[in-house]
Amino acid sequence: MSGVRRPPQSDSFTVARLFKETYPLVVPRWQRDYSWSPSDHVANLLEDLSSFFEEYKIDDSRYYLLGQIIVVQNGNKEFEIVDGQQRIATLFILCLVLRNRLKSIFDSSEMEQTVAFANVHTVVSDSSGKVRLKAPFQDGTAVLQHLLVNGKSEIKVLGSLSKPQRNLIDVYEVIDEWVMNNLMNFADIRDYSNAILDNIYLSRLQIDDIPLALDYFEKMNRRGLPLAAADLLKNYLFSQVPDSEFDNLTGKWKAMSAEVDKAQRVALKSTESFIKYWAISDSGTKLNGTEQLLTFWKKQLETDAQITKFANSLLEMSVTYQETTNGIYSKSHNSILEATRFFNGSQHIPVILAGRHLNNFEYLCDLVDRRFIIYNFARERTATFESMIPNWCNSIRALKTTASKEEILEATKNTKLLQIADAYDLIIKSVTSLDYSKSSHGRKLRMVLAITSRYLDGMAKTGDYAEPLSTYLRTVSKSKPGIDMDHVYGQTFFQEVSEENRLIFNSVGALTLVFSSDHREQTKLLPGEKQSMYIKSRYILTKSLAAIDQHEPPKVRKLLERMQEDIPVSLETWSAEFVNIRSHFIAEKFIEAIGLKEFIADTH
Repeated sequence: MSGVRRPPQSDSFTVARLFKETYPLVVPRWQRDYSWSPSDHVANLLEDLSSFFEEYKIDDSRYYLLGQIIVVQNGNKEFEIVDGQQRIATLFILCLVLRNRLKSIFDSSEMEQTVAFANVHTVVSDSSGKVRLKAPFQDGTAVLQHLLVNGKSEIKVLGSLSKPQRNLIDVYEVIDEWVMNNLMNFADIRDYSNAILDNIYLSRLQIDDIPLALDYFEKMNRRGLPLAAADLLKNYLFSQVPDSEFDNLTGKWKAMSAEVDKAQRVALKSTESFIKYWAISDSGTKLNGTEQLLTFWKKQLETDAQITKFANSLLEMSVTYQETTNGIYSKSHNSILEATRFFNGSQHIPVILAGRHLNNFEYLCDLVDRRFIIYNFARERTATFESMIPNWCNSIRALKTTASKEEILEATKNTKLLQIADAYDLIIKSVTSLDYSKSSHGRKLRMVLAITSRYLDGMAKTGDYAEPLSTYLRTVSKSKPGIDMDHVYGQTFFQEVSEENRLIFNSVGALTLVFSSDHREQTKLLPGEKQSMYIKSRYILTKSLAAIDQHEPPKVRKLLERMQEDIPVSLETWSAEFVNIRSHFIAEKFIEAIGLKEFIADTH
């Protein structure tokens, strides 16, 4: 019969097949902008793919399901994306990064390298050299095409960027930095590319027209979604309890769900995440996927006594989980997990859950936070850091409630938690190479300045040293004053964009913290005209840029004198040499502040 509607065509596609066969793949004009956060959604995807890659290296038959996408083929034979734009765009950018990294080490005389490069290249580029993903109505096609041809270089040729364009570039930079830090050579990039292209699957649902597709999309998001591990665990658990305990367990499960829902990060606001991190914490092993999680929990819940214990722990554990994801504030109002919250980390959560019984719980949180900072700044491989977490959980869980700080530290060090060769030198290099012009470096720059400033203020007992680190991290908002990262030498004074000018404007040594409400109008002055602003600053690191006010308290004055011996800066003749000296000084004080020596015995 003619005119009969066919049911949707659904098939499982590898990433490689998806981009090659669903072509041209287009983001239609009615779609919302690409908006995945580089530090949240993208970081979480990279974590998941990193965990999968570790499994793939052991067994290359492993595969990873990344959900369903919905497409409609329009009159121009283009495949319009109805659902899945954010995932597709992020995967495409990841493939661009891998292609460009392989190109940078490409040797055409090596057949293995030629094949590896061609495999990724044909996924992101058609035969005419055009990108396979197009977003013409979000101004995204030009950005993707530029990234294909030029990578991150010469972005300025695109002119003034829209918000979606800027976000595409930010995501590219974050993924590129992740690849650089985690895939160290050609073999790593080749193997990771193979895993992504051939062992990551998406279910592609092709529907006849847009109205039908949107109707299906709405129904799928309203009901009938596949059960996650948490749902399956709940079903199993409720099937095991006697009728007399059913209402009690129902109430406790609801209370747990409500607590988990208070997590501020969308990616962690799920019972699925909660039971996963709890399982890693209690098992002391790495668990991935629904099957492994359910296997673990079923063994833990075989008897009535085990089920009762689990039910009675639900609320307490979910409160700890929620507080951990949101940063945990101590009774003295000093934030404990500042860095993990600021960088949207999640790998640390099992360790916090494992140490919930400790009297010195806040000290453990502080150790975890500082270790997370080292992970970020020593450019440690994500897989390496994550692989240490289960052992750390075992060591911490085995401690007595009354364990001293020294015992907690010793248990931490016994897990060989920091095995990075030359960690000191790596962090120095990481901090001194931070570049304000790279959007992916902005948060790291602010964290370095905040930690260093608070540390120096603590030495002199001045400024806001007794306040949470968030005081130093707080940016300007419409209703509240905040703290600006001030460029000592404003870019408005540069006559040319030279390498030296970039250094004295963009490096960490060229920046400091100032109160925006008091000094915003002065931040555009030349360095020599900022003497009074810097002298009046409440922060030691900023004060050290200017002449010392002899009315300062003795402790403040002595510290400033020592600092100016180490960094003899002149605002009147601000130069690349001063910036370099100051960058290294800040990096060294940053390392002191995070207590690197506590984690490893042999540092400089």
